[in-house]
Amino acid sequence: MKTCAFFGHRKVFSFYEIENKLINTVEKLIEEGCVRFLVGDHGEFDNLALNVCLKLKKKFSNIKIEKVATSLNFNKPKDEECCVAEYDTIIYDIETVYFKRRIETSNRHVIDESDVVVCYIRDKEYCSGAVNAVKYADKSGKKIINILNI
Repeated sequence: MKTCAFFGHRKVFSFYEIENKLINTVEKLIEEGCVRFLVGDHGEFDNLALNVCLKLKKKFSNIKIEKVATSLNFNKPKDEECCVAEYDTIIYDIETVYFKRRIETSNRHVIDESDVVVCYIRDKEYCSGAVNAVKYADKSGKKIINILNI
């Protein structure tokens, strides 16, 4: 079972262009055998990735979507009628980790479980947690697809 993870900056520019690239990329990954998708909980790119996966789940019912929380106080859906049943929420054993390192520690767990990392990063412009996660994925030998380079 192939697993795909998503990492990106909190703010997404050219939203509809990125969304279309993400839809095409995720659909191609599903056709190549990806069935498990790990999505974060901290920004616009994470929300976009989750929504794209939920949209594609209607077409590919066999995929599994897991939203990764980094605290027991994770962001719960605002709309009670949201498709909560369409994905699971998971949290790694990081509650004892210093709070400023929890996201990084969780990201490493996600990458370790993944075969492919789909990202939205501008690594030449600035450093961020997403950039650091993708660098870790690269060192770990994971396949990396940067939506900005498509």
